[in-house]
Amino acid sequence: GLKLYYPEEKELYNKLRNDLLKT
Repeated sequence: GLKLYYPEEKELYNKLRNDLLKT
């Protein structure tokens, strides 16, 4: 969700970001 300050959300966000950065 938009509340990235949640640990779970942060992990998902980081995972998605890493996927996008892995080009």
